[in-house]
Amino acid sequence: SIPYFTDESVAKEQGIIGQEIRMIEDNPDWQIYTRMLRAMYHRHAARTSIAGTVESIAEITADTLYDCHKAFYTPANMILTVVGDVDPVHVIDLANRVLPKLSGPIIERDYGTEPETVAEKETVLEMEVSAPQFLAGFKCAPAAEGDDYMRAAILGDMASDILMGESSALYQRLYEQGLINPSFGGAFEMMPGVAYLYAGGDGKDPRAVTDAILEEATRIAAEGVDEAYFQRIRKASFGANLRGLNSFENIAVTLTEGYFHGYDPLRFPEVFDSITPEDITAFLKTNVTAERMAVSRIVPKQ
Repeated sequence: SIPYFTDESVAKEQGIIGQEIRMIEDNPDWQIYTRMLRAMYHRHAARTSIAGTVESIAEITADTLYDCHKAFYTPANMILTVVGDVDPVHVIDLANRVLPKLSGPIIERDYGTEPETVAEKETVLEMEVSAPQFLAGFKCAPAAEGDDYMRAAILGDMASDILMGESSALYQRLYEQGLINPSFGGAFEMMPGVAYLYAGGDGKDPRAVTDAILEEATRIAAEGVDEAYFQRIRKASFGANLRGLNSFENIAVTLTEGYFHGYDPLRFPEVFDSITPEDITAFLKTNVTAERMAVSRIVPKQ
């Protein structure tokens, strides 16, 4: 069931949400990240802030909320994941008794197609910050659903660590040159229809940092990954996945993600065995390029 909405309750909720959105808009970490996505993508929904805008919230009515609930909050769009020492038959029996007998339609998602290039090369915003901040995003090719999705996620994480992780030669060099500080970090993210590698932090010379990232990616793509370094990163990444099996919550989350994307997350050892240094170099050569890069900057307000 959903709460009983009146025009008055919706208006009150809109006011509360509007205040929260204004607070988010004053957050430099939120702004720099969402502006990076907007600069990278031309049409995909990833470029739209998940919190919406004050204007879009103002357009919400009670009917809008009812329609969204009826369309999306149905058993057809749901998976129940249970981890623990339980009786599966009992769990299924409880679910069958609680869930409604009739389910709504399955909503087909169409994320469209995106060009390889970014929508904007750079976006700059003045805010009340003490030091400049930046994020450089690299627009990667999205993975297909199924086993390829899990493999792409693991490969992207390893490529990010090899290129600019804290133990990488690039990170050490940039740190010694004073171009980055401990705030610097990078990651690889995936959502339906999109994938991107990004890195950033505090820094007065983001151009020098991004140039160094591009140069290092080109060097690794040409010379290959050092085998000992590759194995060290591979073992660290594999160990992190293995430690995740100690957490019921982590298992539940990964099983749920795997279901929605069509793969079995517990088969990750096979995926790690399939990834080679050549896969890393191919990933960097294809995705970490100037054409696929968008830079988001926050600078102190003058």
